[in-house]
This record gives sequence, C-alpha cells and structure tokens, in this order.
Amino acid sequence: MIIKIKTIFACICILITANSFAQLNYKGFLITGNIKQDVFIGLDAIAQTPSVQLKDIVITNHLNVPQLTAKNLKGFLLKEILSKVILNEPLPRKYSEFYFTFIAQDSFTAVFSWNEIFNSPTGNNLFIITQKDGKSVTEMPESVLILTATDFTTGRRYIKKLSAIIVSRAK
Repeated sequence: MIIKIKTIFACICILITANSFAQLNYKGFLITGNIKQDVFIGLDAIAQTPSVQLKDIVITNHLNVPQLTAKNLKGFLLKEILSKVILNEPLPRKYSEFYFTFIAQDSFTAVFSWNEIFNSPTGNNLFIITQKDGKSVTEMPESVLILTATDFTTGRRYIKKLSAIIVSRAK
C-alpha cells in the first residue's frame, strides 16, 4: 500500500513538474516505483554513455503508415540502465511479475514487461537515443528519446522527452 501511494505521488509530482517546466528546463528522467531506491538519469549522463550507430528507423502510426524516418541515430540499450535498478523482490524468479511504465513529458505512456526487456529480442532493440540527425541528446528537440527498433508499428512506443519510468508489480 505504501509503495502504491509512493508511486502515485511520484507520478503526480512528475506530471506537474513536467508540465510546469517547459522544454528549456528538461534535465532527464526519474526511475521510481517498486524499487529499492529512486534513480534520476540526467542528460549529461546519457550524453556520456558509450553509444553505437543504429540504422535509420521508420516511425509508423497505429495503422502502420510511415510518419517520419529517424536518421543518423546513435544510442545504447535501455536495459543497461534498468539492469542496475534493484527491484523490491529478492527472488529473481518473481521478476516476471514486474513491468515498466514509460511516461513522456506530454503524458504519452507505454508499457514494457520485465520479460520483454530482459528475456526477449525486444530488450536488444530498445534504445535510448543519444544522437539523431547529427544532434546530441542535449540538442535534440525530443531530448530523451526511446525507440524500439523491432516494433511492427514503431510509433506506439516512440517515447519523446521521457520523464519517468515507473516500476510496478502485477497483482
């Protein structure tokens, strides 16, 4: 119950903060929820993380119609960060009960299960983009951009200006 209240409170604070501060004040994102300790990931830390060159990715809408192409991308796997977060569960066999809610600054939300990220090919294609079109994460209009290169309709989980990742447990 306390964790649920903590998560709800954190979400409200994040949304209020995200809407109060315009694009100029964007500094990074918070990982919170059913974890041992909240973690803030700043733009500077993201910019300094070693990245790999990625292929161009066509961003499609819910009907799989191309909307734009993300070009000249560099990034790193999101699970590199999430693997360092300690879940409030001592038994690894219970990690399958956890999921991650990604919330963008504009309240756009996408959900990934623990197994999607750590136990399937999706996790090997879920990137934090550190560079797009020759601009670094600190210069990109999207700021912290999350892309899942292997989604059939890539726009459904194309997260711009990530403000929070909330770790929850299925009941």
